Amino acid sequence: MRATSFAAARPRRTHRQLGMSVKLALAIVVALSGSALAAGPYPDRPITLIVPYAAGGSSDVLARLLTEPLSRALGQQIVVDNRAGAGSRLGIEAAAKAASDGYTLLLADMPHTIIPAVQKGVHYNPARDFTPIGLIGVASMFFFVNPVMKAATAQEFVALAKAAPETITIASGGIGSATHLTAELFQARTAIKLVHVPFSPVTYSRASPHLRLRAPLSTAYARSRLRATRASRPGRAFRHFGKAASISS
Repeated sequence: MRATSFAAARPRRTHRQLGMSVKLALAIVVALSGSALAAGPYPDRPITLIVPYAAGGSSDVLARLLTEPLSRALGQQIVVDNRAGAGSRLGIEAAAKAASDGYTLLLADMPHTIIPAVQKGVHYNPARDFTPIGLIGVASMFFFVNPVMKAATAQEFVALAKAAPETITIASGGIGSATHLTAELFQARTAIKLVHVPFSPVTYSRASPHLRLRAPLSTAYARSRLRATRASRPGRAFRHFGKAASISS
C-alpha cells in the first residue's frame, strides 16, 4: 500500500492482477532553508504543491482532490506543479531548493526518504531539508501480469518465477521508486529473482513486461480493459478486485 503525505521544504493488452500490496505513506511536507519564514500574515498569495510524479497518476489525482479543501481552509489558491522524473527525485529536489517561506509544499511518499540511500549525487537531505506537515492517505499497490503468463494468482506466479529464475521481467517507475522497492521486497519475501526494468513515467504506462507493479486509481480501472483478480485490502473501493492472496516469506 502507498501512504501519502504533504511536506514543506525547509528554507534552503489486458493485464491480470496479482494480490500483493505494501503500505505507502503519502504526506505533505514543506521545504526549509537557512532563512526565516516570511513575516506577516500567511498565506497572502497562492501556494505551490509539487507532485513528483506525472499528471494523471494516482498521486496527481490525490493532490488535485486536496487542493479545494486546502484552498478553502487557507484562503488561497493551491497550484499543483507536476515535476516527474528519476523516481520522484526531480520533484523532491525542486521542493528542497524552493524558498523557505511556506509557499512551496511537496506531496511525498516512500522514495522521499529512500532515494538518498540508493541514488548518487542526490541534492537533498530528507530529515534536514524538509518538515512533515501531515499524513494524507494510504493506498494499495498491485501486481499486474501479462495475459500470456500462466499465472492467475500470486502463488502461481511465484511458482513460475522459482522454476525459471531471472527470466521474468518486472517494470517499475524508476530506481528507488515505491514500485521498485516493493518489487525488491516481494522478491526477498518469496525467494524469487526477477529482472528489474525501470521505465520513465510516460513509457511505464505503456510498458508490456511480464509483470508490472503500480498503485492504481480504482476509478480509472473501472473504465479500462484491465481485469483485476485480487485486491490487497478490503473496502468498497476494491470490492470488484476480489480477496487478496497471502504471500509469506
